Amino acid sequence: MIAGLIVIFTFRMVSAQTNPPVEVLPKQEVETTETLPEGYSVTLEPEQVELLALATTSLRAAHLKIRLAAYGSVLDPTPLLMLDGDLASASAALAVSQAEYDRTRTLVASNDASIRTEQAARAQYLTDQIRVEGLRRSALLQWDKMFPEDEAERGRLAQSLLAGTSALARVDLLPGDTLAETPTDVSISVIGRDTTPIAATQVTPATTTDPRAQSQSYLVRIDGAPFSLRPGMAVTAWLTPPGEPVDGFAIPRSAILRHDGRTWIYLDAGGTFLRRPIKLLSPLDGTDAWLAIGDHSELREGDALVVTGAASLLSEEMRSLGGTDDEE
Repeated sequence: MIAGLIVIFTFRMVSAQTNPPVEVLPKQEVETTETLPEGYSVTLEPEQVELLALATTSLRAAHLKIRLAAYGSVLDPTPLLMLDGDLASASAALAVSQAEYDRTRTLVASNDASIRTEQAARAQYLTDQIRVEGLRRSALLQWDKMFPEDEAERGRLAQSLLAGTSALARVDLLPGDTLAETPTDVSISVIGRDTTPIAATQVTPATTTDPRAQSQSYLVRIDGAPFSLRPGMAVTAWLTPPGEPVDGFAIPRSAILRHDGRTWIYLDAGGTFLRRPIKLLSPLDGTDAWLAIGDHSELREGDALVVTGAASLLSEEMRSLGGTDDEE
């Protein structure tokens, strides 16, 4: 047994001498000369470019505040008009009962009326007062600031709603979009009239939430629309929150591609067409273009932007890669 221990000890001593401990060196960054891929592109011969009838324009810089889209419809003004009528009737009844109560108190003071008559007049006055206050609270809960407190202003709103020169709409932001403050500017567009936005004259947060959308909602008032806004008509609202404008690019609709869940454009680099990703922010008023942002290392003002034939370029690119152009 002692001989065995001597052999093991001798083996360990030899191993320690022939295999010294390994020193752990600090990790060093390894430099590489590899470059990142240049992105998606397709190269065409001049004959192919002519055959596809491609057209380009210079990429133009744009400066605009970010706007969020909200979707909804024009509201039926009947509930508001009926509430206004009920409040007007209740206010008239309150004025009569108050005058009667004041007259009865004067008569009681001169012993020309009984206390019971005064109590009855006071009860009627308080009843009418409670009804008026209840209707005002109901209006506040349903319409908030969209229901004017001033009777004359309320009358003008009712007349314009009846004449069709004004309209009210409710719009909901997309789930996930939020505004910390009430928008400073709202424009409304209608399907088929996207290039004719209408400026909203008033906007206020809605007092209820759509149980299906579960998103922020707003009530907007539109006055003097160039065409009739009928109840139930679908509208899109563009809400401008407070904040600084954003620098981006004006991208015509004809240049925009949607592919593989993303938004793209093509730039002409002398026969090689580069597909670049962009993010659409909001449409530009009075134009058929969108404000978009992208990587400033890839997009520059003055670049040749393909505005005709972008879908054909995507097909050529996918064909060269052996794939399919699943444009959305």
